[in-house]
Amino acid sequence: MNACMMVGYVVGASVRNIKLKSVEIFTEGQLDLRGFLGIDENVPAGYTTLRYVVKISGNGTLQQFEDIHNTVTATSPNRFNIANAIKLDGELQVL
Repeated sequence: MNACMMVGYVVGASVRNIKLKSVEIFTEGQLDLRGFLGIDENVPAGYTTLRYVVKISGNGTLQQFEDIHNTVTATSPNRFNIANAIKLDGELQVL
């Protein structure tokens, strides 16, 4: 998710002729390995919450950075896939 969103911030700044000094995205969550390892069926196998913080600096204004952030939030495919339930069609092919 971070890499996908990073592209959005860099491209968003570039098309606005904003020179970035830095962009960092920090994501954290708690994963209980009992669910992942199948030890406890009452424990989710993945994250129930992810928190991320974007730190950005450059020669843009606060409004420009907020506009870029809003665009990234609305258009990042990986952020969308994590934030919304999507249908997965999977199959096993043994060769």
